[in-house]
Amino acid sequence: MTLAGALTTFGCTRQIVNHDSAWTILTNGHGAEIEIEGVKVHTIDLGSGEPVVMIHGMADSAYSWRANAAGLVAAGFRLLLIDQPGLGESSIPPDGWSYAVEHQAEVILRAVDAAGIGRFRLVGHSLGGAVALQLALRHPERVSRVVALDPACFRVSCGFGRATTFLAHVAGTRWFTRLGLRSAYFRPERLDEAAVDEYARRLDAPGHMAALGSICRTFFSPEFDRMTESYGALQLETLLIWGAHDTWHPLAMGERLHAQIPRSRLELIAEAGHNPHQERPDLVNPVLVAFLRGEDQPR
Repeated sequence: MTLAGALTTFGCTRQIVNHDSAWTILTNGHGAEIEIEGVKVHTIDLGSGEPVVMIHGMADSAYSWRANAAGLVAAGFRLLLIDQPGLGESSIPPDGWSYAVEHQAEVILRAVDAAGIGRFRLVGHSLGGAVALQLALRHPERVSRVVALDPACFRVSCGFGRATTFLAHVAGTRWFTRLGLRSAYFRPERLDEAAVDEYARRLDAPGHMAALGSICRTFFSPEFDRMTESYGALQLETLLIWGAHDTWHPLAMGERLHAQIPRSRLELIAEAGHNPHQERPDLVNPVLVAFLRGEDQPR
């Protein structure tokens, strides 16, 4: 029996069949593409009110905010959800593109400019959390307050090499995606199969798996190292949200970051792994809304 056959036997189907209809209804007609340095950067612009820019993490997309976006719009915010270059619905950059944290941050800022947004609140998760911290440090005149969920705030291992790509090819993108998402949850049974297919559909697009390898090789640049030594200079009000059971970015990273950022608060999310905003939106959304409104102050 082949590896693919064995995986199918154990219920790891390769087929991508489900759709998240609620997400489609919410975002239909709100997408746009902005060309930046030859890359079509996909954005979703929802709601009205004070702008909130949201940056997803590794192997992810704007879809990662599916459990949070409607609640934030209902709370009176305008959301700009941005797919980072090479991920989600954004196009694959040309050869030689740098995915270094500082370059990704500048692309995000240019997308914000194209949307006609001046000063904004900023939310980022995982690698997107690192991009958010970079933006907050380098452009405090643009960012009013920042939220980082389980950010890659210090160097971490990145597992998208040739072996991972080969496994995804042999076993199927859906199986690979489901495995990764389940490892990011404290209780994997909470993972919705429609969400697995939505993720897999994006990663299955030509060039996306190769882009993940490029991100791993170039994201943690010398500027990233300088950023990790500069957190004490961040004077913005900062909320750190951390899954209490995150095995990807252990809580010790959050505690270390919290100790370095003067005006920060660390909020632990019970029974959540690396994706607390997806796994426990019932706990994350109220904290997120209150902070973005300025109703609570970091300490």
